[in-house]
Amino acid sequence: MPNVKFYLRDKKSDNETLIVLVFRFHNNKLSYSTQKSIHPSQWDSEKQRAIISKSAINLDQNKDINSKLSQLKNDLESTYNEFDFNRIIPTVVELKNVLDKKQKRVEVIAELETITLAEYINKYITSCESGAKLTNKGKRYKYGSISAFISFQNHFTNYCSKKNKIYDFNDIDLSFYSDFILYLTDKEF
Repeated sequence: MPNVKFYLRDKKSDNETLIVLVFRFHNNKLSYSTQKSIHPSQWDSEKQRAIISKSAINLDQNKDINSKLSQLKNDLESTYNEFDFNRIIPTVVELKNVLDKKQKRVEVIAELETITLAEYINKYITSCESGAKLTNKGKRYKYGSISAFISFQNHFTNYCSKKNKIYDFNDIDLSFYSDFILYLTDKEF
C-alpha cells in the first residue's frame, strides 16, 4: 500500500509553518493541508510527527497535532482501502473529496444547493487566504494569486449589480459565459 507522509511546507522557516500530507499512489500525488502548523524546531522529520518530550515547548499542542495527523492518516488509508477493495483506482480529486467529507471540511449538500455564486467565490477566496485550500503543489496561494481572485470577485460583483441579478450555479451556461466575457472585455480585464 502507498505510504502517507507528512512534510513541513517550509522546514527552514523562522515561524510556524504548515504541515502537509503527501500521498503517492499509481503515479499520482495527493497533497492535502492538515490545517495544522508547527515551528520547525518542534518537528521530527524522521518520524514525521511533532516532538513529544519534556523539552517540547508546546507539549499539549504537539500532542494535539500528532493526534490530528494520525486521524488524517487513518482516514486516508481507510478511504484508499475502500477504493482498492472495490478494485477502483481513485483520482486525486476523488480521494480529496472523500477525505474532505471525513474531515468535515465540506458543506452540507443541501447548503451547497442554495449557495449563490458570489458566496461561493467569497468562501473560495477565504479558504485560499487561510491556507485551507492549497495549490496543486500543496503550497499556499501567493498574494498575487489571491489579489487576482479578489479582482475577479469585484468584477463579478459589478457585473451582478449591472444585471441586477443574483447568480447561482444553475445560471451558468453558454449565454452567461458569452455575456460575462463581453462585460470583462469592455472593462479591459
